[in-house]
Amino acid sequence: MMQNRHLLLTAAGLAAIAFLLPRLGIASNGVALALWVANLFVSYCGFRNGRYRPFWLTWGLVTVAGFILFGVTSPLSLLMVAIVLSR
Repeated sequence: MMQNRHLLLTAAGLAAIAFLLPRLGIASNGVALALWVANLFVSYCGFRNGRYRPFWLTWGLVTVAGFILFGVTSPLSLLMVAIVLSR
């Protein structure tokens, strides 16, 4: 099982990929779905690890809610949505 710091780095890396791909002109539903599933898998692994369970549960729930409500694949992408909506 992966350690929490590796899982957190993986989650941040997935968020960076989700942020950069559309800016590079690579955007498709398949890529978005793959990133979303990868985020859910990281959240699941973190929850199964046993440490910081509330954080990983929240990460997973926010991943699902963000994808359903705004179409973003990562909870960190919700920061971008909040910035755009606050203007």
